[in-house]
Amino acid sequence: MLEQRPSRLTCTTAYYYYYNYYYHYYYYYYYYYCNYYYYSYYYYYYYYYYYYYYYYYYYYYYYYYYYYYYDYYYYYYYYYYYYYYYYYYYYYYYYYYLYYFYYYFYYYFYYYYFNNNNNY
Repeated sequence: MLEQRPSRLTCTTAYYYYYNYYYHYYYYYYYYYCNYYYYSYYYYYYYYYYYYYYYYYYYYYYYYYYYYYYDYYYYYYYYYYYYYYYYYYYYYYYYYYLYYFYYYFYYYFYYYYFNNNNNY
């Protein structure tokens, strides 16, 4: 009857295998948790990188659009100023020639008038 009971070595071996199995299970669980944490961190990093890239692209596109709009506005303003300047000079010369035209007209008119009056 005493020989049929499990020996100390058998209990120790069984306990060792049970502890080893539990340790492996715990290690596997810990590895799975660590791996999950790593992939979660990697996913978070990838999402953050993608968000940062999208934000950078959006900022770059906005900056490009703003620069293009500013450039267009600047050229529009430049052409407007140029046409305004041209228009101003056009009217300046127009009034200038008109002034000289009336000046010479009145000059010849009075000259002719005074010459005709002196003849009588």
